[in-house]
Amino acid sequence: MTKSNLRIGVSSAIILGTAVIAACSSDSTPPPIAGNDAATGGDAPVTAGPFLVSGAVNGYAGDGLVIQNGADVLAIGKGATTYTFPEKFAAGSPLAITVQTQPTAPPQTCTIANGTGTITSDILNADITCGTSLFPVGGTVTGIAAGSNVVLQNNGGDDLKLEADGTFTFSSQVVTGSAYAVTVASSSGGSSCTVTDGAGTVASAAITNVAVVCKCSGSVTFGYTGALQSFAVPTCAKSITVDAYGAEGGKSTGENGGLSFPGGKGERAKGTFTPKAGDVLSILVGGKGTDSKCGSGGGGGSFVTSTSSGLLLAAGGGGGGFHCIALGGVNGVNGNVTTSGGGGSCTPTRTATVGGSGGSGGTSYYGGGGGGFASKGTGTNDAKTGGGAYPGAGGIVGGGYGGGGGYYDGCCGGSGGGGGYSGGSGGANDGCAGGGGGSYNAGTAPTMTDGVQAGHGTVTISY
Repeated sequence: MTKSNLRIGVSSAIILGTAVIAACSSDSTPPPIAGNDAATGGDAPVTAGPFLVSGAVNGYAGDGLVIQNGADVLAIGKGATTYTFPEKFAAGSPLAITVQTQPTAPPQTCTIANGTGTITSDILNADITCGTSLFPVGGTVTGIAAGSNVVLQNNGGDDLKLEADGTFTFSSQVVTGSAYAVTVASSSGGSSCTVTDGAGTVASAAITNVAVVCKCSGSVTFGYTGALQSFAVPTCAKSITVDAYGAEGGKSTGENGGLSFPGGKGERAKGTFTPKAGDVLSILVGGKGTDSKCGSGGGGGSFVTSTSSGLLLAAGGGGGGFHCIALGGVNGVNGNVTTSGGGGSCTPTRTATVGGSGGSGGTSYYGGGGGGFASKGTGTNDAKTGGGAYPGAGGIVGGGYGGGGGYYDGCCGGSGGGGGYSGGSGGANDGCAGGGGGSYNAGTAPTMTDGVQAGHGTVTISY
């Protein structure tokens, strides 16, 4: 090798070494490791953490929600729409978010989305969704008669009209943990409905055991008003029982403070009847005869008629009591168990007459005869004292409504007879108390009881 060639080789080696040194003296940072950058969509470096865990809270209407991730527990306040665990988590930590305590008031069920896995970056979408649990309330109904209905309510509302037997369910569902209370708001056709297992608290299932049982049963009592009253027979009724009492006769309070003598007691007539569709009953409740110092008024009879069958029964009123110093005193006669009106009762020196028959009014001389179903009673000495025929008023002077005979308003005048199917005899002359009114009963299994009613009459209808 020549000297010039040696110089060229050394120079080239120096240049190459310089280039290598220059290259080695540049940036020595290693290239990044590929990762997922959610913000840019490109590759980003994975750091060592720690990382956040958070998410949205949807539908949270209650209170008391508690979640946890491993040993980290977080109570989420009422009305919250987001949450974040206060502690950050190292890369590679497990993600296992669960609900430790579900909300209450109202009770809710909450679930968590994107809540499991391994933490390698901030978790921002572990969302919680809460829902309120609702369950239906219902049961069965039996005994609804054809053409009738029952209206049920739950918790005082959500009306449900039922027209046939079967199952039922209210349209509004009830929140878990809340109360339900099924009641009968109304029923038609005369049915009476009862509820069993109708109240409680909804747990975590539908309520299906409420039982509603309807029966065609009821009872109404009519008192004295001095006018006709009416009762529409319920469409569900297959039979009705009528229990009627005639009114008591008036009491003789004693002339000049002397002894008093009571009027006769009203008769009882009870029977069972088969109504027809659309039947309406007319009820006349007898009025008590007026008390007086000598003669007194007869008690009115009580009557019940129907639009389909006419007279069902009549319970006779009692005759008025009598007293005067000159002649003595005598009690009025009770209502009569037979259809004929009773005769009066008299002091020993006087003679009584018989009452009316076949629905006619009673007759007398002093006190007025009781009115019958077909004709009024008479009062010969004072024509105004006779009791009126059904549905007539009592005799003008003290007779009870329902045909009670009036008394003769004179010294030692006779008392009035009781009204009824046939009128009782008035006091035949001075010194006689009134006879009781006759009674009538067209029912099956009839019951007739003598002399049981004090005061005004009554009528009770049961079905």
